[in-house]
Amino acid sequence: MKKEVLGAFEEMVMLIIAVLKEDAYGLAIVDEIKHQTGKRATIGAVHATVARLEKKGFLETFMGGATNERGGRKKRMIRITNTGKNVLTESRDTKVSL
Repeated sequence: MKKEVLGAFEEMVMLIIAVLKEDAYGLAIVDEIKHQTGKRATIGAVHATVARLEKKGFLETFMGGATNERGGRKKRMIRITNTGKNVLTESRDTKVSL
């Protein structure tokens, strides 16, 4: 089986999702990237990356509850799968061994 390698932005998005836990959704990820790194990420880049990682089986998305502050609209929430956790662990182990 081919070992999966994460790109730098993919890894950052996954790590931010891990930090946000049950509060991970698109705009929260954008805001947390800015907070953690001082760099801007567009919502489009985050959504494209999440879609790519979900297709690989590293993330899963689901609809959260509607909120008044969003005018009753639901948020698409994101969580890391067990496969995604394993890929992050492998990525860390590879970096540590270098």
